Amino acid sequence: MEKQTNLHCFKIIEAPTCPCGTRDQDTGHLLFECKLLNKERNILKQTKLKKNEWPTSKRDLLRKYFKAFTQFTNKIPFDEINVAQISYKDNSKIG
Repeated sequence: MEKQTNLHCFKIIEAPTCPCGTRDQDTGHLLFECKLLNKERNILKQTKLKKNEWPTSKRDLLRKYFKAFTQFTNKIPFDEINVAQISYKDNSKIG
């Protein structure tokens, strides 16, 4: 099993919980699970599914599908995710 890198540990995000609210925001979650990135992930999957099955390993994404992976990461709406994360954090303080 691949080790997941928590983006909070690297101070890339302020809180460990993903704005989608399902679990910690690590690389595996962003690539394969986060509902906030479904649109971007579907584009990546379309490229990948032409050749193999989904999900794939992060290693294969970087080695075999680097261009598609780069397009995926460039389309991630970080500003929207950060706003959602701030809202999630503020709402969790209330409840």
